Amino acid sequence: MVWDVCLQSFNLWSNDARLHSLTASFSTVRILTQDPSENPFIAQRVDGPKDSFSDTSLNTNPPARLSMSGWISWILIAGFTVFILGSTTVQQFGEKESVTEASAGDLMQINLQAKMIVGQKSLLATAERLATVEPAIEAQTEEGAEADGEANVGDEAEEVEAEFTLPETDLSALDTGSYEQRLCYCGLVNEVDGPEAALEYLDDLETKVAEHDFERSDAQLEMESSVRSLMENYRDGNLSQDILDQPQQQQLKDRLGFSGELLLNPAGSGTETRAALATQSQTAAVAAVVFLVMAILFFLFGIVSLLFILTYVLTGSSPSQFIATNNAHNAYVETFALWLIVFFGLQMLVGHLELLKTNEQRMIANPIFFFGSLIVLLWPMLRGVPASEVFADIGWTPKKFFRNTFLSVAAYAAWLPAVLVGGFIVFVLMQLAPMPTAVGEFAVPAMPGHPIQEMLSGGDMLTWVTVVIAACVAAPIVEETMFRGVLYRHLRGLSMKYGKEVSIIFSAVVNGFIFASLHPQGILVVPLLTTLAIGFSFVREWRDSLWTSILMHAFNNSMVTLLMYFLL
Repeated sequence: MVWDVCLQSFNLWSNDARLHSLTASFSTVRILTQDPSENPFIAQRVDGPKDSFSDTSLNTNPPARLSMSGWISWILIAGFTVFILGSTTVQQFGEKESVTEASAGDLMQINLQAKMIVGQKSLLATAERLATVEPAIEAQTEEGAEADGEANVGDEAEEVEAEFTLPETDLSALDTGSYEQRLCYCGLVNEVDGPEAALEYLDDLETKVAEHDFERSDAQLEMESSVRSLMENYRDGNLSQDILDQPQQQQLKDRLGFSGELLLNPAGSGTETRAALATQSQTAAVAAVVFLVMAILFFLFGIVSLLFILTYVLTGSSPSQFIATNNAHNAYVETFALWLIVFFGLQMLVGHLELLKTNEQRMIANPIFFFGSLIVLLWPMLRGVPASEVFADIGWTPKKFFRNTFLSVAAYAAWLPAVLVGGFIVFVLMQLAPMPTAVGEFAVPAMPGHPIQEMLSGGDMLTWVTVVIAACVAAPIVEETMFRGVLYRHLRGLSMKYGKEVSIIFSAVVNGFIFASLHPQGILVVPLLTTLAIGFSFVREWRDSLWTSILMHAFNNSMVTLLMYFLL
């Protein structure tokens, strides 16, 4: 009711006599961009049949075709897609003769593995301490020595952690990649096998550097010297980090992240930082197990949901509610092209002018870029499409709000098996991805990732809050509006003459590929993101409301963000 009142008010306002002159001023825009056969004022809609895959719901007269402005818009869309996908591909796989040093984001995998190892070791050590220390304390208490027992609890716990050894663990798969990753690996060797083994590894690393004629930077040489000094100190029984000065310690922390902290605070050191690292690692290890269990349960729920949804859709009990029309489809492709110019063009301009100096400023500006770009939705209205028609076409309608809210979770779970297939394809591509030949053995791996990982790897709470707003609120709303709302509406109108099944598949695949290509993760992740976006398009087709796909998108981003919060 409130929504309808708002739409009516907007239309009455737009028809007010005071705005007639403003409307007339845009008549030239409409004449120049409107195709002669296009009539944006008459919505050629027909009611969908019970059979959601019947072609009788299509209105193919007159046939939809691109106007000159439509062709220009598609050239712009193709240009942006090729440029962004090409740029990220070159960054990942191009020659890197001058870039041989890994960033914090490049070390996320090995630092995560380090957390898992420390967390497992800490949890098992805690279990062993509870089994050995507490009975001793109880015995002391019975003898009247409770105070002395409590005083010795911390010391005995530290001794148990220092002396505890993990079951034999093969870490050789991590002994690869950049020189910084090799130093992180040295920290893992020290954690699992001790400082003597870590020193042997550093000697082997020196040999490998000489064999491959790898020229290390000054910073890499300084870090290797610091790590060697620490290992020699630990081997001699001194677990203090004071052998390094503050700049050296800070360099290890900044460049190696969690592994740097681990090198400076080995097991048994008894520092507050070591206790914090153990707690953080325990949380990450438990979160990984909980997430795995929940993922399995959610996958099983998805199989059941998929069977129910297919049954309802194929039998016509819950048919597709999307009504394909060729009405004003040229105006919508123009709108999407304008959005690319506003959203990406503005960010490129701001980046080129270096107006945002810090990561915090960039993260705060992200939601502003997202929501501000929605101003392009005024374009179809300027082209003569009523506001109510625009909102209905792009799915901004409150259809069956509560039912669609519930179905968003079920639909996401149902599409999860397909997403896993896309993820498997990405995994295979990562194994086949060539390393940059310029740096050979010590190449920085071409790992797919989002630039936001760099910010999160060392970000504070403000960074996390801005990430949640941008990734879990702004991105789902704006991206679903533009891709599954505006672009999908255009694609369905353009291809409806070929039959409903072909039109849906064509629109979903093209929409999904453009969506994936415009993301900064690079070409390796295109199969996964395309698969995910196809699912969003299918749900948009089924429910004819963006609310369901927005919630699916938000749920996906929220799960990824939550997992990163506990693991990073």
